[in-house]
Order: sequence, then structure tokens, then C-alpha cells
Amino acid sequence: MPTVVEAKVALGRHIADLTKEEVILFFKVRVALTIPRTRIFNNPRQEAYFTMISYNAGLACAKIAILLLYLRLFGLAYPTLRKTSYAFLLIVALSGLWLVCCVAFFCWPIEASWDVSIKSSCLPRKMRWYLGPSLNIVTDLMIISLPLPVLSKMHLPRAQKLAVCVAFATGFLWVDPGSTLPAVSEIDANLAPT
Repeated sequence: MPTVVEAKVALGRHIADLTKEEVILFFKVRVALTIPRTRIFNNPRQEAYFTMISYNAGLACAKIAILLLYLRLFGLAYPTLRKTSYAFLLIVALSGLWLVCCVAFFCWPIEASWDVSIKSSCLPRKMRWYLGPSLNIVTDLMIISLPLPVLSKMHLPRAQKLAVCVAFATGFLWVDPGSTLPAVSEIDANLAPT
């Protein structure tokens, strides 16, 4: 965002080509962009709480968008893929809703999620740290594998067919449970009990 604003004002142009007003405006924008933003939340735990909710909701929406794209690309020609896509849509929507609710209602009362001084009852922390990423990995693998049978039946030379399958399956590179889960347990060990 700062680069877009600065580019509209003067960035990328030689200073000799700028008017005095444009130079002043450029530096005003530059100074305004370096001022730290005001924080919405006073407590970092409260910020993390709302960030986790929006992250899980956004991730579910992205997965749903990919499945809807699959339906648009392959749905009419392949009825089996269409039915499977609808089933995966239901699974992804329910798992996304579950993850959002699991974060939102992790502790009762809700304020106890970020204020440890409040007496509360909370779900087991390990469930949230292990089940959430595991569910995301499983739904990612489902989404990645969904178009592969259709792509493998395409009438293309073997090299092109392989290239198309690899292009669709590159999302698998993002999944690395070997490094994710130990890091999560390390975070869990460092958190104060709620």
C-alpha cells in the first residue's frame, strides 16, 4: 500500500521533473506512512484471539473458492467430480465452521481467552493446537487430490499431462506436518496456563 500511494505522488520520477508541491506532498505522505499505526486491541492475547478467528474463516473461504472453481471448470463434464466437490464443500464448510467456533468459544466466558485473570473453563489446549492444523492438512490434501483423476484422463502427451497434474498439485508443497506440529507443541509448552 505505501508504494502505491508514493507512486501516485512522485515515486519513480526524477526530482528535477517534480514541482515544489509534489515534493512537499511526497514527503508528507512518506512521513505519514512511517507513523506507527494505532492498535485496536490493548492486549496482544486479544489481538491473537481475533486474528485466529479471521484466519480460520478466511482459510475456509479460500478453500471453498477453490472447490467452486473446480465445479466451474470440471463440474458439467464430470458428474462424479461434481458430486465429490459438493461433498468436499460440505466437509470444508463444516470443518471451517468448527475451527472458527473452537477458537471463538475456546474458553467460557469468552473474555478468558485473552484475560488470564478471569476464572473460566477452557477446552484442552492441545486439542486446539493439534486438531486445527490436522484438519487443515486433511482438507488441503482432499482439495489437491480432487482434480487429479480428471487431469490424468486428459488427451495430452504424457509430458504435458504430467506438467498439468504437477501444476495442480503444487499446493502440496505447503503442507509440512513434520515441522508444523513440533513447533505447535513448543508454543503450547511456553504458554501460561488458562
